[in-house]
Amino acid sequence: MIATRRLRLAVIPAAFAALALAGCQDEAPTAAPPAAPTSQAPAATSSAPAPTAAPSTESPTSEAPAPAPSASTSASSAAGGVVCDSDSGDAILRAGMQGKPLGKQTVTGLGYSKDTSIDVTVGKPTIDSTSTDDYFPGDGMVTAQFPVTVELKAGSYFVTAPGQFGLVDGNDNICDRDISGTVVPRSKQIPIESLKSGDKFSGTIAFAVPAGADLKGYYVVFNDNNGGKAQATWTAS
Repeated sequence: MIATRRLRLAVIPAAFAALALAGCQDEAPTAAPPAAPTSQAPAATSSAPAPTAAPSTESPTSEAPAPAPSASTSASSAAGGVVCDSDSGDAILRAGMQGKPLGKQTVTGLGYSKDTSIDVTVGKPTIDSTSTDDYFPGDGMVTAQFPVTVELKAGSYFVTAPGQFGLVDGNDNICDRDISGTVVPRSKQIPIESLKSGDKFSGTIAFAVPAGADLKGYYVVFNDNNGGKAQATWTAS
């Protein structure tokens, strides 16, 4: 009897302990599961500086040197860029014809029947720099004067005229002729005359050229029609 009471008294505290433990478990908060990590990557910022282009290692291209002026160009522009620039409508052009030394040349195939020939002689020039006329020779210009002789060699006649002669530079720029007789009086210029067989006339032709120009770069030209392509050409010096 006494053993049974002891057993019951031992069971009662054990039962209370079990009930108290169950109550503690019911009151304890349940731990929340950990939040799942987000899969979005952080947005890229646009404030990153743009890459700077690397400096070029190529050396700057150097410009090709300007071509040296030709002899004819430098000769015709000796006076600070002044050149012959006549606007004569009856111009005689060298048109690439090779100039011969000053002296006598025979010109054939002239006249209506192309049976006339003449000897034309052009002498060494002299330079007159005394005239300061604005019209002729003009600012920065001087006068080149050439003695000329024309002789009829074949044919019934030939008419001479100062307009049958011209002066051009190496680029066929036309030099003004002293038409008005400003420097060389008309009485001393090559005359307008009709030559018969054996006749010859002499006179002077005068042209404005840049002061200081080298006449080696100029050409005396002849055409019996007072214009067109030269029929004879001389180097002017």
